[in-house]
Amino acid sequence: MSKSSNILILFTIIISLMLIATSVYVILSALDNQNSINNEDTNNAVLDNDVLDNSVLDNDINENTDNDSNELDLLTQLSYALDKASILTLTYHHIDAEPNNNPFTVTPGQFASHIKALQKSEYQPVSYEQLTRFITIADETRNLMSLSRLLTTDEEQWISDSITFLKDLPEQGFHITFDDGYKSVYQYAVPILLEAKLPMTFFVITKSSNKEWETAPYYINYPHVTWEELQIIQRYPQFQVQSHTYSLHSYEPGDGSSIPSLSGRIYRADLGRIETHEEFLERIYQDMILSKSYLENRLSSHKVTGMSYPYGVYTDDVIEMAAKANIQYLFTNQPDLITYQTSATAIPRLNAGAPDMSAKKLLTLMEQYFSK
Repeated sequence: MSKSSNILILFTIIISLMLIATSVYVILSALDNQNSINNEDTNNAVLDNDVLDNSVLDNDINENTDNDSNELDLLTQLSYALDKASILTLTYHHIDAEPNNNPFTVTPGQFASHIKALQKSEYQPVSYEQLTRFITIADETRNLMSLSRLLTTDEEQWISDSITFLKDLPEQGFHITFDDGYKSVYQYAVPILLEAKLPMTFFVITKSSNKEWETAPYYINYPHVTWEELQIIQRYPQFQVQSHTYSLHSYEPGDGSSIPSLSGRIYRADLGRIETHEEFLERIYQDMILSKSYLENRLSSHKVTGMSYPYGVYTDDVIEMAAKANIQYLFTNQPDLITYQTSATAIPRLNAGAPDMSAKKLLTLMEQYFSK
C-alpha cells in the first residue's frame, strides 16, 4: 500500500473517532441536563414540603398560642371580676325595747333605722348563697392559677359561668347575720327584713331551740326561737338558718382557767379529769354533727354548710373537725371586708348590734372598710 493511502485511512479513522466523541458528549450533556432538572424538581418539592411543614408548625404554634391566650384571658377576666367585688357582713344578736346596757342588743327602732339607711345607701344586699359562692370561686381560682397544664373544657365553662355570676355581684355588698338564736329575731328582725326584702342568715345554738329559755352567755337570759318559728323563717328564700354549734356556746373549766368549750380541752365531769386531745376532737366533732343533723332534719329541704364560731374563737383543730363534718363556711367576729383573699374558714364580720350603733355611725364604719 502506498504512503498516501495510509495517510488517508488514518485521517478517516481520526474523523470517525471525533464524531463518536462528539456524539458521546452530546448524549452525556443531555443526560446531565435531565438529572439537573430532576434534582431541581426534587429540591423544589422538598422545599415546598418544608414550607408546608413550617406552615403547619406555625399554625400549631398559633393555635397553641391562641389557646394559651384564651385561657389567660379567661383567668384574667375571672381574677379581675373577683378583685372588683367585696362584701361586708354585719352581725347582730338580740333586739329588745329595753337593752339594759347589754353590749349585744339594739332596740327595734334602732334596727329599723339601720335597715332604712342601708336601703338608701349605695351598698347592695348579698344573700348567703351569693356570699359563699363568691368565696368558693375565689378559692377555686387560686387553684386554677397554680396549674401548669391546659384548662379542660369543663374548667373553661366553669370560669365562664363564674364570670357571669360575678358580673351581677355588687362591688360593695352587705349581708346581715344574727347569732345565738333569740326569739327577738323572729319577733322583730324577720318582719322588718321581709318588708325590706333583704337577706339574712340566722346562726342558732341548736340545743337552745329545744328549750323555752337558755342562758348563753351567763348574764343573758332571753327566750330562744322554737323549731316551729325556725321552720317559718326557713320558708322564706331570703333567709338561711345555719349552725352556732349544738351546745358549745359556753365557758368551761380548762387546764387552769375557764376557756370557750369549742376551742380547747376542758374538765369533764363524766370523766373526772381534763379530757385528752383525742377526746376533745371527738367532743366538738359530735357537737357539730348533732347541730347539723337537727337543723337538716327539723327544717325541710335544708342544707347546713355554715357555722359561726361561739365568741369568735377557733383553732386549727376546730377547722379540721368542721371539715370532717362537711361544714365549709366558718364565720368569725373579726371585722373586715370579705374579698377574693378571704378564707372560707375565717369569714370576717362587723358588729352592728351594739347599743350605741346609730344608722349614721354604721354607714360611716362601712364606708371606712369599703374605702380601704
